[in-house]
Amino acid sequence: MGCSSSRNQAADQQSETTHGTTDGPVGRASKRITKGPPWKYGSVVTQQQLVDMRQEYFATRVEGHSYVWQVIKAACEALLEGDEELANSIMEASAVICPTGVMTLCYDDSGLEYRVPKYCFRNPEDMRSTMDEARALQGHVAAVLEPGESITLKMQVAPIERKFDVGASSNMTVVQLKQALCDHIETLTGDASEKPHGVHPFNQRIIYCGRELPDSKTLAELNVSPDFVLQVYVRRKIVV
Repeated sequence: MGCSSSRNQAADQQSETTHGTTDGPVGRASKRITKGPPWKYGSVVTQQQLVDMRQEYFATRVEGHSYVWQVIKAACEALLEGDEELANSIMEASAVICPTGVMTLCYDDSGLEYRVPKYCFRNPEDMRSTMDEARALQGHVAAVLEPGESITLKMQVAPIERKFDVGASSNMTVVQLKQALCDHIETLTGDASEKPHGVHPFNQRIIYCGRELPDSKTLAELNVSPDFVLQVYVRRKIVV
């Protein structure tokens, strides 16, 4: 009797913390979704930049099913609005599960994996306020790079959220910067298909303050500030 009672209590506790079933193709239980623990971006980031990063991320998803990405996006938007009940309802209705209870890792009913950056469903603690954002952008416009000035750029490869610094010159064109990034991105992604040439510049997109940087322009012409993070997106199709 004692053992049976213990098993029943354990089963009750499990049912309180999980949703869905473990009998599907994925074979994983889905925990109740929350925004997850607080986190910091680690560098200057504004609310508008985060909005642009989210739009860019969901617009460039090619793996998995598009309808699942739409479900995940809707759930992320609900979490950003503070509505965890709606986020859970959206996911449950579409049979998309979240084993950890945090949206960073999701699975559809066929077992396909979907990874989501934290900034898509929870704002970082060090995000600039609206007033700070206006001041930052005003200061950014006023800043001017000197010809030949040496700078250190903050880069982030999406969607793995790995950051690294790259030394550059204000006279460097965007395509030259992409060439310098080849080996960095190959090392971070660990994609053997990129070797021996690294990630070709044609397969890279560099986003700065919500816009894609044109290859032919120099960093000075674009007035790229070292205070802001440049997002690098890698196209799936490889050109060598």
